[in-house]
Amino acid sequence: MPYGSTKRPNRVAVIGAGIIGASVGWNLYRHGANVVFIEEGLPGEGVTNWSFSWVNASNKTARRSYFDLNVVGMATYRELAAAIGPESWWYPSGHLRWADDPAAETKFLKTAELLASWDYRVELCTGAEVRRRFEPALTMPDDVPVLFYPDEAWVHGRHLVSRLVGQAVAAGAELRTGAGVRDIVIRADGRPQQSLCPTGAA
Repeated sequence: MPYGSTKRPNRVAVIGAGIIGASVGWNLYRHGANVVFIEEGLPGEGVTNWSFSWVNASNKTARRSYFDLNVVGMATYRELAAAIGPESWWYPSGHLRWADDPAAETKFLKTAELLASWDYRVELCTGAEVRRRFEPALTMPDDVPVLFYPDEAWVHGRHLVSRLVGQAVAAGAELRTGAGVRDIVIRADGRPQQSLCPTGAA
C-alpha cells in the first residue's frame, strides 16, 4: 500500500519507541500500516539515548559477512538522512584513529590494509596533516600515522527517534507515553489485547 494512502489495515502496536521501535513504526506507517507507538517513558530517552551510535564498518572485521552487513547499514543511514532530513541527528564527520603503543599501531595499520582490500575507504595521514586538515588543537607527534575513514559517521539517537516518531505521528500514527506494556493477552477470537501499566505503578 503506498505511503499516504487513506485505506489502512488494522492497527499495529509498536512496543517501545527507542531506535528499533521508531524505525519499525516509521517504516510500517509509510507502507500503509495504522501504527500505535507505546512507550513507557519518552521516545528515545532509554537505552538509545546512551548509545555511542558510531556508524562504521572499520571495527567490524572479524567476519567478512558481518563487515558487509555493516557497510549496508552505513548506506541505509545515508539514505535515511536524505529521506527525512539530516538536521540534528546525522553527523557524517568521518573517523580518525591512531595509537601511542607500537603493537596497537601495527595492528590497526594491518586492519587498514585489510579494509582497503575490501574496497573500504581509508586514508593514511600523519599527525601534522591531521592538525592541518581537521583539528589544529589535537596533541600528537607530527610523524605519527593516523587513519582517516571518511565515510563513517555518528548519530544522535534521541534526535533521530524524535524525527522518525514525529513524522509518523504528524502523518496520522498514534503515540502513547507514560504506560508500559506488562502483558499481551490473546482473546478467544485470536486478537491480542495488551495490558498497560502506568509508569510508576507496581
